[in-house]
Amino acid sequence: MATASSAIRVSFKVEGIDKLVKKLRKFPINVQNRVIKNVLRVGTTPLLKEAKKLAPVGKGLKPGGASRPHLRDSIARKIKAYKGFKGTGTVVAIIGIDAKKAPHQNLVTGGVKPHRIPGAVLVVGGRVVAVGVDHPGHKANDFLERAANRSIPKMRTKIRTQLAKRLAVEAKKL
Repeated sequence: MATASSAIRVSFKVEGIDKLVKKLRKFPINVQNRVIKNVLRVGTTPLLKEAKKLAPVGKGLKPGGASRPHLRDSIARKIKAYKGFKGTGTVVAIIGIDAKKAPHQNLVTGGVKPHRIPGAVLVVGGRVVAVGVDHPGHKANDFLERAANRSIPKMRTKIRTQLAKRLAVEAKKL
């Protein structure tokens, strides 16, 4: 999914869930994982939406006339559970750019220095005007980090609310 150049790490504390976590730990590990995966899916939705909103959208077509892939469409979320020692584990949410869908993502998030693109042919009115193009470059766009910073308060609220809801649902199943 996200490559090292486009990945950012965000961690934050959610206040007021200590009692809920104690209740959660009374359930079997498979139930705990199911609850946490659901809570992270719901809780990270504000970040996913904000990242897609802030992602730059390119204009125009590829040289062959096909539409360009948009970075926004390559932003995805993955919830993953890692098995730990003696039945414990960690569940993480990964939100980032799928580099297979947007191979240019590192150029957007990392920026590009001015450079010459050799061999690029510029044709105007059926005549070759230039061979090679000077690319002006552009600065890095840290939209993922801005999205994360803007989303943390909403994510805290959603995580707290969804954890309480899911625990109530699981308790009814007992």
